[in-house]
Amino acid sequence: ETIRPSTLRRFAEAFAPAGFDPHAHTPCYGLAEATLLVSGTSGVHQAYFSAAELSHHRAIPTDPSREEARSFVACGPSIEGQDILIVDPVSQAPCPPGHVGEILVCGRSVALGYWENPEESARAFHNHLSPTHPPYLRTGDLGVLHDGQLYVTGRLKDLIIVRGQNIYPHDVEGAVEDRVPGLRRGATVAFPAPSPDGSEGLVCVATPGSTSAAGSDFAALLGQIRAAILEETRIEPLAVLLLSPGAVPKTSSGKLQRSACREAFLDGTWAPLVRWDALRDSGDTPQTSEAPFPGTDRAEEVERWLASRVATQARIDVRGVAPNTSLTSLGLDSIAMVELLHDLERTTGRSLQLAELLGGATVTTLAEALRSAPPHLTAVS
Repeated sequence: ETIRPSTLRRFAEAFAPAGFDPHAHTPCYGLAEATLLVSGTSGVHQAYFSAAELSHHRAIPTDPSREEARSFVACGPSIEGQDILIVDPVSQAPCPPGHVGEILVCGRSVALGYWENPEESARAFHNHLSPTHPPYLRTGDLGVLHDGQLYVTGRLKDLIIVRGQNIYPHDVEGAVEDRVPGLRRGATVAFPAPSPDGSEGLVCVATPGSTSAAGSDFAALLGQIRAAILEETRIEPLAVLLLSPGAVPKTSSGKLQRSACREAFLDGTWAPLVRWDALRDSGDTPQTSEAPFPGTDRAEEVERWLASRVATQARIDVRGVAPNTSLTSLGLDSIAMVELLHDLERTTGRSLQLAELLGGATVTTLAEALRSAPPHLTAVS
């Protein structure tokens, strides 16, 4: 797993009363195949890279104050006797400086192979990039060398690619847990899955802090998770599931098993507490009323009618649409906002501005905008 700066910060704060010195942190990178340690450093050194550039495998430093800045902790230079090389995962050609690629390791402590598994040993351990150089170990990890330090950005097999954009699952998981209160930390997983048209999509599963919440609370959580993913990636997830405690598979050391999560999702072995699917037209997708616009005189009826239309667009239970909940927190991206705008203009016969749906608009503020909007069309029920 990548090192999260927030985790180091919370650890230091928790143990400060006991005299813990934050400079005692020793971030490092290693794996069993290299007899553990490959690189390391004393103290926490961070670099901030552009999220937009990272999506194209380029680690371009950016100002930490920028919204797109993503923080990474340096894992130090290679230790004595270890050689680190960053290569293109497909061609195995060395990457240009500042490019993210697969981490290769060569050194005296690298193992010779896997016990009684010659095929996998040949694939992972016997990578001769030149006739005169010892073989390199393919780690399957992604990273970049920046200012002489190794920064690990993710795991090659866990990388999610949606419409040509590279998405690191730990970025999604961290964004969801940081922005959505009421979730158990360390039990959120993002992974790729095929969509009905054959392209790759993003699926996220999470675990609520309490399973005794009402259905409307679960629906609100789904909307908040979708909104967090949209804010982080600008991509609508393929599906979002809330699972019971203990349902997310982990290793004996507590690492999230993303591949096992993907298999469970595709096999349908999970029994989620609640589920949202982008392309599902029935089943768990809530069905809302197609009642005609009640007119502008009765504010409460307008709000109830709007909540129904918003729930239809967001594909959630109408009970999860509170009057003062922002539309973006329900998972509506810019495309969905435009679709909602056209739907409201068609059914009400009134002219609305897209700006009235953006910037934290709620059902209440939208109802007020509708009541004061000038008529310009013939409403269609």
